[in-house]
Amino acid sequence: MTDDEMMEVQSRLLTPINSLELEQETETLISGPINLAHTVQRHNEEISYPDRITNTYVQPMRKIVEILSNSKRYYYKVDKSMKLQERLHKMEREKGKDKEKMYNQVEEFVRISAQHLEAEKTAYQEELQRAFEARFSSRVQKQGEQSSQQVEARLIELGEANYSPSLSNGSLTSQIPSSREPSGVDNDEDDKIGLVQRVFKSKFTVDKDKDFAVHEPAATKDIITFNQGDGNASGPDGEDLHFDIKGNKNSEWNNKVIRILFKDLKEERVEWCLPDVPKSYLIDLINVKFNRVRTYWKLAQRQTKSDELKTWEEVENRLIKKPDERLSNTRKQEQWCNKFKRRQRTLTAVIEVKKHNGAPDIAVWKWLEELVNHLLELSRSKPGPC
Repeated sequence: MTDDEMMEVQSRLLTPINSLELEQETETLISGPINLAHTVQRHNEEISYPDRITNTYVQPMRKIVEILSNSKRYYYKVDKSMKLQERLHKMEREKGKDKEKMYNQVEEFVRISAQHLEAEKTAYQEELQRAFEARFSSRVQKQGEQSSQQVEARLIELGEANYSPSLSNGSLTSQIPSSREPSGVDNDEDDKIGLVQRVFKSKFTVDKDKDFAVHEPAATKDIITFNQGDGNASGPDGEDLHFDIKGNKNSEWNNKVIRILFKDLKEERVEWCLPDVPKSYLIDLINVKFNRVRTYWKLAQRQTKSDELKTWEEVENRLIKKPDERLSNTRKQEQWCNKFKRRQRTLTAVIEVKKHNGAPDIAVWKWLEELVNHLLELSRSKPGPC
């Protein structure tokens, strides 16, 4: 390096260095000092400079190179980052458009698929229903034939070889009353229960027992006055009837309400042309109905739990759960009673057939009939549908 070049470098390096001047002189210095510094670094091991030159020129030059290099890398990274972000934003915008388009396509596909599935489901259910009805009817017919053949074969095994199964229409089982065809007594009883329901509906404007959950009881003051025998007390109003549902079910107020219902029940019975029955029987039907609706009303009231009132959600759960349990128990008892009634009708029909044919084992069948009747009477002595 010549003395002139060294003097030029020295004049540049001796000027004060700050960030603003460095940024302004970057383009000027980038071609000269950096190349010079690189040359110094490459030949650092081969060339030894005096301390004066090293301290004056080389060290500031290295500092300049370091600052410029870092600045250059920083600006490059910022520029690259900005370009990358712009590219990502563009991709996101395009991706958003594609995503929205894809969502629309998926929604359309799901809608069309749901329509097809619903149509296929309806067709399948109709086909399944037709197949079930056809299979059920053929199965019932087949079971009826098999049961008839089994009874006849069993009677032949018991020694009834000369037994003629055809008394009326060719089958022993045809003479046994079906459990699906209740007798006239059962029909009359059902009619009377339906009559009680009709009277309750007309008086209290409720369709079912559970609707009594919102029944408004009579005023407590009127109930107390009437129960105490006050002559001025009007008592229950036949046009606007309310039970004393909070108090004793056998109170004077409730007895008066039941008498009003009994009067309406007699008038309805005449219109329905039902046979005469004892007064106590109809009163019992009304009392049974009253006990049921009273149970529903009590279940719908908020009770205390740990010195706090239960929530309405708990009341609703109790109102649903308790009747379901009661109905389940009632169904089990009814199934048990229907089974014994079916046996009773079967035994009666078999005994009639054996009497007609003069069978020697008729005494055994009569004893079996007495046993079933005795068990049925025992079941009636307990609370239940029997």
